[in-house]
Amino acid sequence: MTNTPYSVRCLLCSTEVGQLLNGRLRRHPGCTGPLPRRGGAPRCCHCGGSLYLEPIDRTELALLTQEVMHERTSQAEQRRRSHAS
Repeated sequence: MTNTPYSVRCLLCSTEVGQLLNGRLRRHPGCTGPLPRRGGAPRCCHCGGSLYLEPIDRTELALLTQEVMHERTSQAEQRRRSHAS
């Protein structure tokens, strides 16, 4: 399961909370702070509903990979700028 990418979605409100990539949860920007937990299980950051995993198709995965790489490049540039000042 750790190598298969998944969308993490809410059963109650159908919101996509984030993605599970390489065994790590990548939350959407709309979910600030840690996910609420009930009974040890993470819950939806919007309504507190139960979460489920849905496999990501190859086209969506390619777009998501590009987005992650762009974010990493932007973060690295910001770190370089802050160290240069």
